[in-house]
Amino acid sequence: MLGLFLKTLTLNNRHLGGYEGTEKRREHRIPSDNPAQLQAFSPFSPTKIRVQMMDVSRNGLKVHTPQFVGRGAIVRVLIKEAVILGEVRYCVPAGDEFDAGIQILDLIPKARV
Repeated sequence: MLGLFLKTLTLNNRHLGGYEGTEKRREHRIPSDNPAQLQAFSPFSPTKIRVQMMDVSRNGLKVHTPQFVGRGAIVRVLIKEAVILGEVRYCVPAGDEFDAGIQILDLIPKARV
């Protein structure tokens, strides 16, 4: 299921053509520029933050967010293709905003109508 999600996510990605595969991590990160919405569940916050996906790998994703999200927070990330449940592994300053790394715990594809 995750493989299909990644394939769907990256097929329309305009940055994919520039990806040269030089990543040295265990899993390649594929650039992304998809908008998303992030909400923390643990600790719970009713706030839904608009974020930008920066890259995605088999087990994680990086988002650019205007708000700090604490390490260890369990979050839901809503994107066009799916709902992702994940754990924040880091959140570091990036200019006036933040970059957060999220380990994917579960993925629920959105139903096609």
